[in-house]
Amino acid sequence: MRIFPARFWLALLTCAVIIVPALTTVALAARRPPPLPGAPGEHPPELAATAIMIDAATWDDPGWQEHMRHLLAHDGARYLLLDAQRPAPPNTPLTADRQPPAIAPARAMPGGPALGMGPRGQGAGPPAPPWYATDTWRIPLAQLAALLSIVAAMFLFVSRAFLQPLARLVTAMQQIGAGNLDLVLPRSRVREVDQAAQAFSAMAADLRQSLERQEALEQERRMTISAVAHDLRTPLFSLRGYLEGLATGLADTPDKAARYVRICRDKADALEHLVADLFSYTRTEYLEEAPRYAPLDLAHLLRRLAEGLEPQAAAKGVHLRNAAGAPAPIVGDAALLLRALENVLDNAIRHTPANGEVIIACTAGGGRVGVTIRDTGDGIAAHDLPHVFTPLYRGESSRNRQRGGAGLGLAIAQRLVRAHGGDITASNAPGGGALFLCTLPSAPGATSP
Repeated sequence: MRIFPARFWLALLTCAVIIVPALTTVALAARRPPPLPGAPGEHPPELAATAIMIDAATWDDPGWQEHMRHLLAHDGARYLLLDAQRPAPPNTPLTADRQPPAIAPARAMPGGPALGMGPRGQGAGPPAPPWYATDTWRIPLAQLAALLSIVAAMFLFVSRAFLQPLARLVTAMQQIGAGNLDLVLPRSRVREVDQAAQAFSAMAADLRQSLERQEALEQERRMTISAVAHDLRTPLFSLRGYLEGLATGLADTPDKAARYVRICRDKADALEHLVADLFSYTRTEYLEEAPRYAPLDLAHLLRRLAEGLEPQAAAKGVHLRNAAGAPAPIVGDAALLLRALENVLDNAIRHTPANGEVIIACTAGGGRVGVTIRDTGDGIAAHDLPHVFTPLYRGESSRNRQRGGAGLGLAIAQRLVRAHGGDITASNAPGGGALFLCTLPSAPGATSP
């Protein structure tokens, strides 16, 4: 369907109003018989000559008179037959009007009649025919009919092109107010009306998506509050129990008291870690930290990260191997990316058993830089994979519940990576263990090694 602006349709209707009546007038005028020559009030020379040449003996014939009446009526003339041998014209329909002609009659032939002519209504002859017996009223009537047809067509077009879309728009607004956002307005041939309808449909779709996101965020908020309350309550109850044991003398030996104190310290550290994760998650969720983008080498950033976490891995008996060698230039915030990758790497170290291995690799190509972090742990359950990056998600075989995780580190990592135009995914490696893949756009102008 072709779409035109409103100015085009208005110009088309204006041309129709002007051109159609004009064409109607021309068409009807072309169908009228041409008038006899000669201006009104004058004797056409050809007609006078023809009348003189006619045998005067036939002028009294009613048939000839009727023929002449029709012939002269086309020129708008009335006529009078004069006979030099008679005092008055014959009493026939042709001479019923005995008013003298407005012009001098033609010269009478000796001993015979002559033909006198004048404009209609001024000379002798029959009275003018009624208005409905002529065709002079047909042109204005045809023009009026054409104009009314155009006005009706204009009203129909304006109703379909403007009024009906506006009515549908008002109805759609009322439906949106009632909560119905599944609206798609039909297209229109008028560009401005079509643009308004499409913009309104897009607005309804955006509003529906916004409400769906808001509902999802509200559900996530409720789940987060519930999970945070559970995670805070468990260590607090445990901490309170051990402190009461110390206060009541339940730890009656130095070794038992030292063990109680160590457990209390571990619970306090877990609470501190949980609160820190919650604070970091809140800051990344609401983008309180604006990224400070700058050119950097992601491979160099991974080397720094591996060096910083090497003592933690060694204390657990996990070998940390960094295979990121070639430079991988990107544009990003080094501090935020370091935090995101640290969360993923810390998760891998915590879920790798003793004598296991965590491998870091970095590749560049096709305008993207990919970072893989693989461990040799138990991997991730298939039904937990879709929820790995859900905040505070705890599956049946959770990788966090027994290992001190709060369930926020991977969610924070995903949000920080997406803030840089990248993404992070989780899967199980073919040989066992979990595999995390982080992709980021390369720096502009960077070439693959």
